[in-house]
Amino acid sequence: MFGKKKKGVEPRDTAVALGAAEDARKRWHAMYLSPHGLRLPAAIAGELARLTTLDMRVSISGGAKGELLETAIGPFLGRLRRELEQGMAEGGMVFKPYYDGKKLYVDAVKGDSFVPISWDAGGVVKEALFYQELKKEDAWYTRVERHVMENGGCRIENSVFKSRVSGERGTPANLDEVEEWADMAESLFIENVDRPLFGLFRTPSINPADPSSPLGASVFAGAEGLIADADRLYKNLLWEFESGKRRLYVDITAFDRDGRGEPKLPDTELFRTIDVNDSGFFSEWSPQLRNEAIQSGLNTVLQRVEFGCGLAYGTISQPSYVEKTAEEVRASKQRSYCFVCDLQAQLKTALEELIAAMDVLAQVYGLASGEEYRCAFEFDDGLVADRQREYEEKVRLVELGAMQPWELRAWYLGEDPETAKEALAQ
Repeated sequence: MFGKKKKGVEPRDTAVALGAAEDARKRWHAMYLSPHGLRLPAAIAGELARLTTLDMRVSISGGAKGELLETAIGPFLGRLRRELEQGMAEGGMVFKPYYDGKKLYVDAVKGDSFVPISWDAGGVVKEALFYQELKKEDAWYTRVERHVMENGGCRIENSVFKSRVSGERGTPANLDEVEEWADMAESLFIENVDRPLFGLFRTPSINPADPSSPLGASVFAGAEGLIADADRLYKNLLWEFESGKRRLYVDITAFDRDGRGEPKLPDTELFRTIDVNDSGFFSEWSPQLRNEAIQSGLNTVLQRVEFGCGLAYGTISQPSYVEKTAEEVRASKQRSYCFVCDLQAQLKTALEELIAAMDVLAQVYGLASGEEYRCAFEFDDGLVADRQREYEEKVRLVELGAMQPWELRAWYLGEDPETAKEALAQ
């Protein structure tokens, strides 16, 4: 099962693998973390991560192995929404299992620590690099874990580099120089594996920077320019309030002086002095604000952002500013519903890949037998589906005799069939 240990292999130059796609990822990452403006990238990624994982349930059955896998993945699912938010912002992330000698764990690998090198026409990654950096005393150590699908299995190679500067490769080092990595093999080969030993989550949108990339695009990639426009309008709105503050202009002789001869103003924000040699001079300045016009324009841009990011109208905008027909509102909800369903499908695939990889590790390390396991996924779409429309359709089916009244009641109230039938029979 395991290959012969050998000296760490230095990773190949990844410049070709990164390219424009990596530049785009860095830009999306910076937008997501930016504390300025409306922080729309973080709001969009957070909302879509919430909708995607809303009441999500994952169950794994199949004897001792099923119990082992379900127990191992539980803590990861508990923090999945938080981890997934950054993956939404960057276009994808990797769910990677590992064994620490006692238990199976799952690590959420962000874009800056994962580099796909090669992949097939279906987007399945055939070779990839994972990066992990640790600081020990005054040195930085970087471990490069290389996964290669070859000869009907997966080869994993570990290389270590030491540098005085974070982020730089530096010079080759040994695994045993870092306590946390001392027990790792420099190379091992796992047989009878036809897929990578990790789950790759990618958004359903094609990466505009590199359409051939196995990673998707940020969930707000389709509205980058509009997000910048919204921030500018928001800045203008704040400036309108700041510049339109009420002011009282009073002659300088109306105030007492302090020890330095300066006028003592009761409120430095409200009062302004002016030298007109008239102690009774008083003038109020209270301009008319243009906030309504600016807010209306801002809201229009926010609605365009929602359209570009697959969100329903009113998610980040205020529907009251711009009239929308019932059909437009319904269409926007349906668009959001479809996009979230696409995200859930991608997440389900990534989790299935993750669980399969965990199964391989469980067999490699003798944690469970070779018995089969089964996965079941459940996503609650109650807050994103058009429930009113579905209700109306079911009522119509009851009126046509194609659906029983108790079926409608059971669906609407969440009752079991017997309870619904008994309630209607009374």
